[in-house]
Amino acid sequence: MSVPFNCRRVALLLSRGEFEIAGWLSGMLARAHLALCPHCRRYRMQLDLIGVAVRLRRARRAAPERIEALQQRLVRFLAGGGGQGGGT
Repeated sequence: MSVPFNCRRVALLLSRGEFEIAGWLSGMLARAHLALCPHCRRYRMQLDLIGVAVRLRRARRAAPERIEALQQRLVRFLAGGGGQGGGT
């Protein structure tokens, strides 16, 4: 493999969700990098935490009255110029 596994490459694999499906050599090199790099380990934990937060949020649906209130606020905002012209 001509391209070394640096932080950028490992972060790309992690963010695309390709870390687990990488080939055996790529996976081994990426795991070795993760074992040595505290920054990439922290990034992986942050991505995992974001995934948990999204799953929890997706499981909790907003009440219909809150959605309707938000829609009304958006309509009023857009009818008032949508914040154009500053100072809104």
